[in-house]
Amino acid sequence: MKRFGWIVVATVAVVVAVVAVKLSLSGHGMPKLLGTLSLAQSVAGSDARVLVNKMHGRAITPQDNVVGTYKGDDGSATLYVSYYPSADSARNVARAMAHRIEAGIGPFEHFRTFAEGRDPVFMCLGLGQAHFFFVCNDRLYWLASDIGVAEVALNQLRKEACQQ
Repeated sequence: MKRFGWIVVATVAVVVAVVAVKLSLSGHGMPKLLGTLSLAQSVAGSDARVLVNKMHGRAITPQDNVVGTYKGDDGSATLYVSYYPSADSARNVARAMAHRIEAGIGPFEHFRTFAEGRDPVFMCLGLGQAHFFFVCNDRLYWLASDIGVAEVALNQLRKEACQQ
């Protein structure tokens, strides 16, 4: 009977954890909060794809994308998420972006790599913000954040994004 009780407790704990993660995300799968910043707006699907491609000046993203704008008293951030067919394809794109930025292509500087497990976090500065990008599963995340809120926003994003 004790064994059955532990199975029930474990099952309930897993269900509660999954529900908690789902409730912390918006309808588009974007976190509702990034540190002190709240999700103000999100765009998904073809609208998000057009936005990201326009920013790059060419068709560069996969079909499925989401863009979220975050605002708070201390600053703001924009989160771009692209869904790839596999984790390997997302990693390949992230590494290619890192290589281009490190080589000095684009408006970014002070490129850094933070080795954290299989999927590192890449960081650079540019356009008045701190930029971080990384891969979790089949998703490539790019966070463009005001510098004062960047670290807290990144930490919460990594915790929530990589938990899904």
